[in-house]
Amino acid sequence: MTGDASILFRCDGDSQVGLGHVYRCIALANELRKNHECRITFAIMSGKAGIEIVKNANYPIEYNLNGTKEEDWLDEIISKVKPDSLVLDVRTGIGRNIVDRWREEGVLIVTIDDPEDKRLAADLAFCPPVPGVRLRDWSELAGNLFVGWEWVPLRKMFAQSHHKVKRDRLNILVSMGGSDEAGFTLKAIEALNKLDREFDTTVIMGGAYAHPQKLKEALSQTNHRFKVMINVANMSEIMANTDLAIASFGVTAYELAAMGVPAIYLCLKDDHVLSASAFVDAGIIVSLGLGSEVSVHYLMLAIRELLRNETKRDEMTKNARLLMDGKGAERIAAIIIERIDN
Repeated sequence: MTGDASILFRCDGDSQVGLGHVYRCIALANELRKNHECRITFAIMSGKAGIEIVKNANYPIEYNLNGTKEEDWLDEIISKVKPDSLVLDVRTGIGRNIVDRWREEGVLIVTIDDPEDKRLAADLAFCPPVPGVRLRDWSELAGNLFVGWEWVPLRKMFAQSHHKVKRDRLNILVSMGGSDEAGFTLKAIEALNKLDREFDTTVIMGGAYAHPQKLKEALSQTNHRFKVMINVANMSEIMANTDLAIASFGVTAYELAAMGVPAIYLCLKDDHVLSASAFVDAGIIVSLGLGSEVSVHYLMLAIRELLRNETKRDEMTKNARLLMDGKGAERIAAIIIERIDN
């Protein structure tokens, strides 16, 4: 069936859930379309920013314009699109019994890093090796579970080799997600302003950034060199020339790891703190825990310590590159097609 397979993706990307779910679905969709000639459709309920990303990737989108219950809406789309496979990357409470029915009707069910009960109805469940995955009960899983760094779907750009330009000044990246409603970007800028050494900083903002005026005011009061970039397309190129990242934990953590960038993380939620611990144990990041509880002074101290310790940064880069090769989407796509063909 390769070349004729129809794949339906269900994901959202907004200020509440961020854009990571959309980006990793795009990564997998790109692999399925380019290398397996699949027909791709996205089903999106919310998020202008996520919709724009999918549109820019030239994928058709099914919308829930009438506010229909999600399961009923997906029923209608499945009847219309007739997908060979449904990829679920949402945490919206879709019932396990509904997903079981879709699977029994012949739709190959794929879930990505899913903590909800519907994961147990999946034919293929792909997860990163974070503690939360091991704590879940998988005994009733209908299909197969794949856990590991090699199963993290990232866009192709993060699997490519990049030449790092030699610089006289250290380059710091601040990336706190598409909307950053928690205001972590402002906290990072304030912490960086307290450092007395020379460096350049690139601040990445999504189109849904929540504090543009406060950011403008903060940058107008600094003596350091900051460059702000919005809706960046060449993220891997920026990461390739980054000496240290300060970021909000999420899909960005896997992208930075694939690029071998040492990073300090602020976490939005307790489950992010738990997931980040796997990166800490692997020696590839520094996690400061819940960002809401991290003071500007403490963040400044963590940044200063890592900037001073080039040996530690080099070790983090080496460890990250050993773990992540950025080819998770390629591997997942191959398994999906194999299962559809069989």
